[in-house]
Amino acid sequence: MQNFDLIIVGACSAAAAAAVRAAREGVRIALIERGTIGGTCVNVGCVPSKHLLRAGEIYYYAKHNNFRSITGAENLGLDFRQAIEEKRRLVAELRHDKYEKTLNDIPRLTKFQGSAIFAGPHEISVNGRSIGGEKIIIAGGSSPFIPPIEGIDRVDYLTNVEALQLEELPESMSAVKPASTEAGNSWRRPAARRTPRGWGWKPSALS
Repeated sequence: MQNFDLIIVGACSAAAAAAVRAAREGVRIALIERGTIGGTCVNVGCVPSKHLLRAGEIYYYAKHNNFRSITGAENLGLDFRQAIEEKRRLVAELRHDKYEKTLNDIPRLTKFQGSAIFAGPHEISVNGRSIGGEKIIIAGGSSPFIPPIEGIDRVDYLTNVEALQLEELPESMSAVKPASTEAGNSWRRPAARRTPRGWGWKPSALS
């Protein structure tokens, strides 16, 4: 079994911050991640959604302004596929600069790719390999919650993960709260029709 002073499960922003702080104490760190480094915010949360919101905002207000001195606004277009490609480049750049490079520069840190399974109070198994740690931090990030809406299992719904990968702008979208305002506006201003929905809403089309 390979032993460390600290095991961090996850590679989100909290995990990176914990690793940087622990590195100042000179401890041996094991960092375990089963998915993509960076967690929700940089990959499928704040960063990509704010990018699309900003692109949509600039496009919307350029087309809808009250200045007669500004001409040609009615001919403006928004290449949604290009906006998604720009989003991907931004995410990749920030993930590299803020997470991958930061973690790679930490001395005495070893990264493990795979799912963490507790094998004891101070032992974790990753792909059949045992890792021991005096202290363990769980920084597993978040995952989409699928609300118990009747009939949702019979439709092709999107979570933030899939929605932020769309390359074609949908004609319409119903967004379920609490994040529906921000997420929905990422597509509403470019042109999609958005309808916000509350938790108690039960669409008849799904019943």
